[in-house]
Amino acid sequence: MVKFLLTIILSASLINVYAQNAINSFSKAVGLLSYTNKLDGNIDFGTGTLIRKDSAINYGHVYLITNKHVLPTFNKSNSINFKIKQNIKDVDTFEIINIPIFDNRGNYYPYIKFDSAGEDVCAIQFDNFYTTHNLHYLDTFLIPYQFLLDKKSIRENRIQMGNQVYFIGYPSYFFNSKNISPIVRSGFVSTDPTEDYYYSKEFLNAIKGKFGETLQKKLNGFLIDGSVYGGSSGSLIFFILKAITENEGALIFRSGQDIPYVLGIICQSFFDLGAPSNSIQRVNLATAISSEVIRSTIDLFR
Repeated sequence: MVKFLLTIILSASLINVYAQNAINSFSKAVGLLSYTNKLDGNIDFGTGTLIRKDSAINYGHVYLITNKHVLPTFNKSNSINFKIKQNIKDVDTFEIINIPIFDNRGNYYPYIKFDSAGEDVCAIQFDNFYTTHNLHYLDTFLIPYQFLLDKKSIRENRIQMGNQVYFIGYPSYFFNSKNISPIVRSGFVSTDPTEDYYYSKEFLNAIKGKFGETLQKKLNGFLIDGSVYGGSSGSLIFFILKAITENEGALIFRSGQDIPYVLGIICQSFFDLGAPSNSIQRVNLATAISSEVIRSTIDLFR
């Protein structure tokens, strides 16, 4: 019998919410991030997901997770809108939450943190926005912080190359305009998710030569095989494990109950380097920054 070696304390009712339709439940915590670019008037957008980190003394905190590059720079916009479906019975619309990003001097507000090592991950402490906009109908759909798997847990549970994964977001302007509900897509783990990925010298040189883009040699994460387009940035990557009974601090998995755990966050996809210079054809590969980075970014809030 396989044991999941993370201690996760969840009520039976909350477990049932995830088990009945895991991906559908998690999709309710996903929203559209967008802003109007002052430089060209275009609307730039990406994906954001709400995560809950419990505390020992109260309900805990809510964080909005996305990529750093999804946020505007000061010269483009000083705020961003988060639109999320209203998951209330008989209501089919969406909520718009404006999130100020910069103060008048162009400094980020303190409720915004980025990965300290420079990875493309952003965490926004969302508590005040959550309360002000009365979003507590989302309480049972927020993704638990404990569901962010580190490399050790991925290794112990034999999550590996070839496993199917899911990501939820807003690829290439696709979303339901009536209620801002996101799109669920799937792919496969393409490289070892327990090890950092090192790009080849040939690839880095080709990227720089064709697009003038300089990438870091190491990706703190792995690659997935999947069709990823603009707007998918910030989408969390889920792997579904069978669950769940707690026994002496470990979770024992049983058939019939599916729970998705987070392996990482989508950062970017790639154009085909072998195509003609004027081609915008993409290869079905995208980068996934490890969930360990998401965890450490959230942990910057003390």
